[in-house]
Amino acid sequence: MKPTILLVHGAYHQPAHFAKLADHLEEMGYETEGVALPSVGADADPGNALSQDAAAIKEGLVNLTQQGKNVVLFMHSYGGITQNCGSEAAASFLEQRKPQADEGTATIVRLIYVNAYALNKGDSWAAEHTAGKDPNAANFPASVDDKGIATWLKPVEYYYTPTTDAAEAEAAVALLRPMATSAFLEPTQYGAYAWAEYGVPVSYVGCKLDRMLPISMQEDFVKRMREAMVSVTATWLQYDHSPFLSHAEELAKIVDVAVEKGE
Repeated sequence: MKPTILLVHGAYHQPAHFAKLADHLEEMGYETEGVALPSVGADADPGNALSQDAAAIKEGLVNLTQQGKNVVLFMHSYGGITQNCGSEAAASFLEQRKPQADEGTATIVRLIYVNAYALNKGDSWAAEHTAGKDPNAANFPASVDDKGIATWLKPVEYYYTPTTDAAEAEAAVALLRPMATSAFLEPTQYGAYAWAEYGVPVSYVGCKLDRMLPISMQEDFVKRMREAMVSVTATWLQYDHSPFLSHAEELAKIVDVAVEKGE
């Protein structure tokens, strides 16, 4: 039986943004489920938004594996942390599962990062986006209200340019929501590679035309993984930050190859 694909969205996004990708995956015989990160759409910043997001992902992992379903954790952008919220959740889940795990027990069978962050322990999104690593960092177009809630002001330019259709980009923008700023500031507890000791296969799909997460940073994340002795397959595409919109069918096929052939 094919594993279930647990879809983790990025900053300001919602599970609904993955509708096209989910449809293609389901046509291929996969079940899909989306995680709604609580930092997105929050009324006020709780101060630990990353931890709350990681807990929501972990809850999804627990629910699916308790049903006997193996899981592929698909993480886009901030979903990779989403501040490693995805990585944080995976590491926490595997750590707690290990003592009672038997052969054949449902678990995470692959991690797939798509234009996603993979941070070291103690790092944060804000610490990663320094002027030295990302020339755009000083001019990020976000506004923050008095409750610590951020709104991204130029989503088309950063998320959906240059390869997403204009009408599709407009529909995607309508689904965006403000989010809690502590998601970007809170340091990771585990870091991106804490799951490495459990031998979970890893795939990284990066996009060379990404205006939100520069390709140089994505390549560095893969380099770091490999230096940490993580075996990771990398696929590089000529698309923007949101291939789940602009090239959903192709991305679904890449996921299928990763799951079925380990590539």
